[in-house]
Amino acid sequence: MTAVSVLIASFNHARYLRQTLESVLGQTLSDLELIVVDDGSSDGSWEILQEYAAHDKRLQVHSHPGRSNRGVSATVNLGLAKARGRYMAWLGSDDLWDRRFLEAQTRIFSDKPSVGLVCGRAFRIDAEGRPLGVMQEDDISKEKDPVCAMLLDRRIHALTTVFRRECIARVGMLDERLDYSDWELWVRILALYRAAHNKEPLASYRVHGGNMSLSVGREREIARHIAALTSLREKVTTIGGFLQKPHNRSLIELQLAAHLYCLGRDDEAESHVRAAARIDGTLRTSAWLWVKWIWYWETKRRHLLAERVREFRRFVASALASSAARRLRARVMRGSDWAMCFQRWRWRAERYLLGW
Repeated sequence: MTAVSVLIASFNHARYLRQTLESVLGQTLSDLELIVVDDGSSDGSWEILQEYAAHDKRLQVHSHPGRSNRGVSATVNLGLAKARGRYMAWLGSDDLWDRRFLEAQTRIFSDKPSVGLVCGRAFRIDAEGRPLGVMQEDDISKEKDPVCAMLLDRRIHALTTVFRRECIARVGMLDERLDYSDWELWVRILALYRAAHNKEPLASYRVHGGNMSLSVGREREIARHIAALTSLREKVTTIGGFLQKPHNRSLIELQLAAHLYCLGRDDEAESHVRAAARIDGTLRTSAWLWVKWIWYWETKRRHLLAERVREFRRFVASALASSAARRLRARVMRGSDWAMCFQRWRWRAERYLLGW
């Protein structure tokens, strides 16, 4: 079996594609297969791929039927379906790896057999390859509950990530309905596997005018988050592990509530806050809720709350109070129903004994 399957989803990056291919084919770890799926490029990328495939048998070139455009997730999934390596990694068709990248990342798997995913740091470079500094990257391996950390916006960069083949077999491929499908996949993997982190930056993310992940508007960003969180919510029982912990299930509900609140959909947001309180009965008195989660939204996600930031804390408190009141009323009603049934039984017993 091949050591590593490297997947590239190629789309209209002919200007950078040769450098990307050479950064993979020139790795010090040569036991690899490079699977490139072209997503309907129209800028000469397909011809470049054919040229390289003719000279290196490790390179396979594929496309969707009719060389159609299906999007990044469907394109990576096609590559995953073709892959045969023990480990898997993917790289953007405009990004680069240091020639030691795969050797360094896969060595960590040998040293730590319980690890399912290895990630690391990356440089930013401009269109000409000039350095722009190091990208922000969180060391997810230090987290006791990596799923909770990811739900609170910890970052794993796809171009630095290598994972075991068995991870995909257990949690499934990318969800093609989602724009943030890579983040959602990392959460599913981390629900069942531990992560390791390589501190040395061995990858380069290219920043240029055609980046698909940059310059996303506020409302679109919120909608993408809601879709990814809803997907995780649907998969809680199927995946299990850390994802099924009450704390994380309630956190998914809270995150959905906050994003819906940002869009002014207060009734829907309140229903998710109430759902969170049902899942985790300690939520109303939780120091974690009032110190960490509220602070996270009022600081790190302040740009999404926008002008509603000042009312956010009051809204959450009101929704939780409403949830508590509903439960209290339900208990009273259940008690009233029981008392009425008991009274009716007593009247019937008395009538029977008195011969009425």
